[in-house]
Amino acid sequence: MERLTVKRRSCYELIKADGMCCDDICKSRKGPLACEGCPIEEGVNKLAEYENAEEKSINLYFIGEGFYWESGTAMSSIYVEGTNERYDWGFVQVALAERKNVTIRPANAEEMKAAMDKLSSIRARREVEND
Repeated sequence: MERLTVKRRSCYELIKADGMCCDDICKSRKGPLACEGCPIEEGVNKLAEYENAEEKSINLYFIGEGFYWESGTAMSSIYVEGTNERYDWGFVQVALAERKNVTIRPANAEEMKAAMDKLSSIRARREVEND
């Protein structure tokens, strides 16, 4: 996800707001507590919280134990969403120890097709090696 906020001075600002914080935009409020209770500030802060949490998240998908057993390899059965890179269970433990959010979901049809194609390739290579 593209970041929409950045931390500047004492507040988060919208990146596309040309360097202005909401207190620059809302000149009608004065003083150090001018933003307290402001719905714009609350919205920007909530968006920043969401973005910060997203950066601390790892989204994975699980292709099932069958792939591990049928491939005859020690390959992990979990992959990074979007990049399709293998991810090791040990890395999951490290991420959790670092207080990151880890989400593991079942693979969708497209991801399973890629896994089955990879399994077919491994089997074909093994047959060539055994001949």
